[in-house]
Amino acid sequence: MSNLTTGQFKINGLTVIYDNSDLDREDFSSQSVSNGQFVEVHGFAVSSTMVDAMRIELEKRFTDTNFLNNQNNTRTEDIAISTNGLSFTTRLGLNITPSSRSRIEDETIKNDKNLSIGDFLGNVSGKRVAGRGFSLNKNTVWTRLEISKKNDRDCRLRGAVSNITGTPSSFSFSIEGIKIDTSQVSNNHFQSASGQIIGRASFFNNLALGKIVQAKSDKSGSGCTNGQLTAREVEFELASGK
Repeated sequence: MSNLTTGQFKINGLTVIYDNSDLDREDFSSQSVSNGQFVEVHGFAVSSTMVDAMRIELEKRFTDTNFLNNQNNTRTEDIAISTNGLSFTTRLGLNITPSSRSRIEDETIKNDKNLSIGDFLGNVSGKRVAGRGFSLNKNTVWTRLEISKKNDRDCRLRGAVSNITGTPSSFSFSIEGIKIDTSQVSNNHFQSASGQIIGRASFFNNLALGKIVQAKSDKSGSGCTNGQLTAREVEFELASGK
């Protein structure tokens, strides 16, 4: 953050317009906005050089200049099944490696803000984890990882579409190398980015490589297996990373 004045600042050359209601309450409860802070900005593009913020969160030091343009298009919620001390693996088979760029939290313990990687990985096995990040040079940069207090058993995966196969009546695609099987999705659980029901055929006809889609399994989690998510619901998502 730089060039801070009343109601606006700059990040990576973009002007960000904000007011105090846009500031994350926890992040800014004990400090005010100031130049030099590393922040994550969610909002809308007013022009090619200006963003109107909806939410601003503090982040650890982050140096990739294309971060804002690829903001958190990859997301997952799943149960971690193993760890090797450097990374952890989910039921879907995603291998997730925290780094110094990751904001790490654990809702199951007190003082969970910005934990060390070691403390996080030491408590992750068997826990539900929410992660978000973006693709960079064919890898995923995980900007935020959180162990959840929830006991939900379903899994969710959001990201760019690849490997589309099949026909409108029977098709699959991949996200982060995980096959998304749509055979169990009922017609009224195919949704547009605005949340409208569009049906199986329309969803397939609008499916394209690189589009952002979120897939959810059944509530019991039986659709969450290594390398495949058998979906109960799929929906297009905006590419802004909101």
